[in-house]
Amino acid sequence: MTKDELIDRLTSSREAMLETLDGLSDEQYLASVVSGERSVKDLLAHLTIWEAQLITLLFRAGAENKPNTAHFARETRAEVNARWASQHKDRPLEKVLEDFEGIRNQTIRRLEDLSDADLNNPNRYPWQKGRPIWEWVLEDTVDHETFHRDEIAEWFVR
Repeated sequence: MTKDELIDRLTSSREAMLETLDGLSDEQYLASVVSGERSVKDLLAHLTIWEAQLITLLFRAGAENKPNTAHFARETRAEVNARWASQHKDRPLEKVLEDFEGIRNQTIRRLEDLSDADLNNPNRYPWQKGRPIWEWVLEDTVDHETFHRDEIAEWFVR
């Protein structure tokens, strides 16, 4: 996958999420109706935190350092998610929305520093586990966002 294709997918995914969120009231953002006990606000914070971890991973990779992100934590993803949810549950909606809005631009800026060869080489860094960087990026952005966007959209249908 080329860098331009990846950035197009990131942009399209975010546009689709914003369309899904369009018109939500503050009360709808805060209602605990999505994914059991989580609100839309909680899901957006969750997505933002994972994308921030991706940005750190890309930054450390670019500096030729092994990432020290949640991707390599001893905790399970469920444990990491629960810890983060607890830490961010009282974060104001305005801040969550502001962070969510800005994080994608940071991801794209970080990707602009990588070459197509770096994005596609599954062995560029020893910690990649045989997966090209673009797969790590899609997993933590487009795929993750699509999963939660579908949850939110299903909630609106109910």
